[in-house]
Amino acid sequence: MHATSENVIGTINEAVMEASRTAALDVAAWLLIPGLAGQNVSLSVLYDDGRDHHEVLIDEGEVDSNHRILLANITQLPLQTSHEPARARVVLRSPKLTRGVVVESLYVKPIEPRSLLRSAN
Repeated sequence: MHATSENVIGTINEAVMEASRTAALDVAAWLLIPGLAGQNVSLSVLYDDGRDHHEVLIDEGEVDSNHRILLANITQLPLQTSHEPARARVVLRSPKLTRGVVVESLYVKPIEPRSLLRSAN
């Protein structure tokens, strides 16, 4: 998808980013996006770990006829060891300028590797 519009829909606090150094992140966003029914959008985490800027794709999909979409995934953020706290934001990308995005729910939580193993069995 060649996105032309970027909307920051939330930030990830320092405590969650610090926990993500040793854990995966569970990220989910339920969005209302007026005017984009039938269009593909993507959700990413953009972060700066004190050494470099990074981007991790969370999910992508098509906005439904009610202008809603749930984007979610579990991901690992490869953070470099740094004395600086990692800063992160959750970003929605869409093919055209998007105004009036409503974040109905944004969920970001670190998941310990042991939890991932239990859920896979």
